[in-house]
Amino acid sequence: MAGTGDLSARQHHLDTSKIPRGYNVETGRCLQSTNPVNPDLTLEQVGKSKHLTAPRSATNVERLARILRDRKLAQFGDSLLNFSYSLALTRTTKQPVGVKVKDKLLADAAGKTGLRKYLPRRVDVGDVANSLEALVGEAWLLEKVTLEEIVACLVPDEIDQSKGFIKLAQLTLERLGLEIA
Repeated sequence: MAGTGDLSARQHHLDTSKIPRGYNVETGRCLQSTNPVNPDLTLEQVGKSKHLTAPRSATNVERLARILRDRKLAQFGDSLLNFSYSLALTRTTKQPVGVKVKDKLLADAAGKTGLRKYLPRRVDVGDVANSLEALVGEAWLLEKVTLEEIVACLVPDEIDQSKGFIKLAQLTLERLGLEIA
């Protein structure tokens, strides 16, 4: 904005050249800090810092974020998880069962697994659930997990239903080579 007053447009902006930048794996977001940071830090040292961390691989973080936001994978993963969970329940109860897995249950598992931090800030429970569905769909389509492995993870736990989905998320992350800290 040029114009009124004695200050130039350049003086209106904060000089950010001295603010250290980094990447926080826990939140999946870039950091800006006014705390002094040693400019000679190596990548290995940065990973050991309490406040400033680096992802294991930026390409893996980007790949994971892309998978988690893929709507078509989420639609496929939704059908796959509903079928797998219904099959697990059918085998457990020895009665034919057809159920839809609740978004709240999937979102809870995604949060406990650490997937939530790789999604944009303002997403609802359905979007968080979709991220887990997309992850499982991608792993199955790439033949990294089998239907039997998915069903085995989802054998119902009467106390905490999300345990099986947490186990499944961890398995798919491992098989896709996207282990998160």
